Amino acid sequence: MKKTIYKSFIQEFLKFFFLSLFTLTLIVWIMQAVNYLDFVSEDGHGFKVYFTYTILSLPKILSRLMMFVFFVSLFYSLYKMEEKNELIIYWINGIKKTSVKRFIISLSIIFLLFLLLFNVFITPKTQDTARSYLRHSNIDFFPSLIKEKKFIDIVSNLTIFVEKKNNDGGRMFVITKTIC
Repeated sequence: MKKTIYKSFIQEFLKFFFLSLFTLTLIVWIMQAVNYLDFVSEDGHGFKVYFTYTILSLPKILSRLMMFVFFVSLFYSLYKMEEKNELIIYWINGIKKTSVKRFIISLSIIFLLFLLLFNVFITPKTQDTARSYLRHSNIDFFPSLIKEKKFIDIVSNLTIFVEKKNNDGGRMFVITKTIC
């Protein structure tokens, strides 16, 4: 009987955990993706760089939210069982409170080990890959970098000052001063 009870608890817990984790991660990921649009508009990187960087930031978001969602899911599952009086039925049928506590503690330790492995190996690797991809990417949208009354020093040993930018019939004319 204990196995059936623990199995139903884990099923209920995992359903809520994965649903909550997916929803919160999606919300935070979309907000971060909007913040990363500066890579395209300000820095002149292409959309491929933007999408790759935002996808590689997903494990970082997951690692930050997992512990919070774990505890919320655990308390929600216990609250739901308490509300339906399932815990009282367990106590009446001879399941001890200490065995339930041990089960929850062992579940928490297993999750903690998984989260530790995730944070030590996967998250730093994806963050390093994302940053190196951004560092080694080409600047695809050079016209977006040209702004009036700004110094442009993208190329080493070359600084360009744009005095005036005229768009005439689809062509762009730039009056510049080059400083080496």
